[in-house]
Amino acid sequence: MDFVVKKTLEIAAQVPAGAPDEVVRTVTENSRTLKFTSQGFEKE
Repeated sequence: MDFVVKKTLEIAAQVPAGAPDEVVRTVTENSRTLKFTSQGFEKE
């Protein structure tokens, strides 16, 4: 029996004043270390 398991994780946070540069850098580095296929920050 063949089957495929796919896992998806989505993390969302709202930071009205914007994320500090240090937080952006830490999240980006950790995402690379964990081999996430995509990550980013969006401005609304």
